[in-house]
This record gives sequence, C-alpha cells and structure tokens, in this order.
Amino acid sequence: VHLDPQRTWCPAADCQTVCCIGPNESGVPVPVECPACHMMFCSSCKEAWHPQRLCPENQALVTTEQGSLIGTETEAPIKQCPVCRIYIERNEGCAQMMCKNCKHTFCWYCLQNLDVSVAEKKYIDEG
Repeated sequence: VHLDPQRTWCPAADCQTVCCIGPNESGVPVPVECPACHMMFCSSCKEAWHPQRLCPENQALVTTEQGSLIGTETEAPIKQCPVCRIYIERNEGCAQMMCKNCKHTFCWYCLQNLDVSVAEKKYIDEG
C-alpha cells in the first residue's frame, strides 16, 4: 500500500481499510472516501477533507519553546518525506536523507530529489 500511489490506508484510528485514491493532476490533493467508515480525507495530508485550504495551512505544527519540531523550516528536526509524506526525524549527519518507507533520497534542507538513476550513478562513479 505504501508503494502504490493510487492506494492509502484510512487515517481513522479505529479503521484499517485500504482506500483507493481517484485520478488527480500531478501532486494535486483529492478527496478520498473510506469504503468502510465513510471518512472523507485529503489524499495528501490524510486530514479531514479541506477543499478551500492548502494542506500546510491545515496541518498543526507541534511547537515548543525552541520553535517548530515539525515543518519545512531548515532547523526542524522532524519533516515529511516529499514523496510518501511519512514523518522522518533527523538527529545528526549529513543533509542527504533516504526515506526508510519509500526509499526516496532527498536533501533535508530543501527537500529536493537526490535520487540518481543507475545510469547516472555509473557515470558519476566512473568520473
């Protein structure tokens, strides 16, 4: 389910149903209705469907005295994978991250794609 972009788990705590995501324009969130509990949620952020708001406006940031723990700020220690949206915590090391869920490689600071194809990797390795 995690690797199929047309399927997702129902986010309701007491529901474990696989839901189908309808066709959409690239990256545009669409409403998804769970066939079991009938919850209507956003295909991108998995929150209750919010047709008039963008996902970042709908997601509450967890704040502390030091500032945001979750968000897009460069210093936030918890961010979402830009592909599968699972939360990832960075505690040390370089900025190149690989999501353990979908294996997407990206820059922690700018969230840009760092995935390299096999052909590009061979070219880079051989100089």
